[in-house]
Amino acid sequence: MIKKEYLITLLELYTYRTARVWEEIKKNDFSFANDSDFLVYLRTLVKDKRNEVLFDFKAIQKAINKTNKAIDYCQNNTLPISIITFEDDLYPREKMNLIPELERPIVLYGMGNTALLDMESVALIGSRETDFAYMEKGVEIGKILAKNYVIVSGLAIGSDTAAHKGALLTNGNTIAILANGLQTVYPKVNSELANDIYKKGGLLLSEYPPFSATQPYFFAQRDRLQAALSKAVIVIETGEKSGTMITTNYAKTYKKKIIVLEPFNDGKIYNDKGNELLLQNSEISMISLNSINLNHLVSMIETKKKPQLTFEIINTPNFKTYRYEGKDYTKIPKKYKEICRDNKHVIVESIE
Repeated sequence: MIKKEYLITLLELYTYRTARVWEEIKKNDFSFANDSDFLVYLRTLVKDKRNEVLFDFKAIQKAINKTNKAIDYCQNNTLPISIITFEDDLYPREKMNLIPELERPIVLYGMGNTALLDMESVALIGSRETDFAYMEKGVEIGKILAKNYVIVSGLAIGSDTAAHKGALLTNGNTIAILANGLQTVYPKVNSELANDIYKKGGLLLSEYPPFSATQPYFFAQRDRLQAALSKAVIVIETGEKSGTMITTNYAKTYKKKIIVLEPFNDGKIYNDKGNELLLQNSEISMISLNSINLNHLVSMIETKKKPQLTFEIINTPNFKTYRYEGKDYTKIPKKYKEICRDNKHVIVESIE
């Protein structure tokens, strides 16, 4: 097995761009006689297509020092942190193999119950700017689903907070995936929530060692883990440009089921344009606001999605018609079951 120290040092040098490190793993067996030989190897790394040294001694020594500091923290912290490499038994290999090879995490850091990584889980996510009405629904969904699944989310304010709190309210299991090292909690306002997750048998998970400098792309990398670890991705509330949309794109790539909470149509303004946008895809299921119960939610997660269609309601002085792809109907055809409706649309799915 490759020494953890070598993998972490390489990741530090390449600023956690996993593709570059995977390329090195493929080219070398890392069976160095001692650490000095590893140091010599690092000095031989050159820039692509140019015989120019990639890392000078100062950069290498800095990466080694940061690696040693991180490992020492993981081993001696009051709350120990497990260092899980891609070669370890704890590594959730089956789930991570859904990620393209050069994008897979090489090292994971877990504080808490690492056994949760192999359990069936569902990602419950949404925007940081989640409205109160959606927050309530998020807590309700998290509370219900935690009876059957591990709830995965990102510990951000908004929908993520609702998901974790819902799971904890029913003494369920939850995994919080952070986009920073586990020596701190971001955002700080959720430090108490993170502590509750740990104390109640949950898991704080990161791809980055303690004290690593957070990079903007860490958040998108975190999103791919949420999708890969979960059997389905459920969206509480999201805008069109939220990071939630990145997670749903990963879910599509990994062929995971995507389920979206029905938008509120009560005349108020919400940050739910992303919900509406996602639901334009007939492959995405919708949770009706009036059908949030365990049997219904489990059925949506476990059952193969039936195509959904949207009929436009055309109101005339004497009667209403239902229009789909330019054709008008006096009533919804019997081969479809109504899922929900508002003043302008009816969403149905096939019963055949």
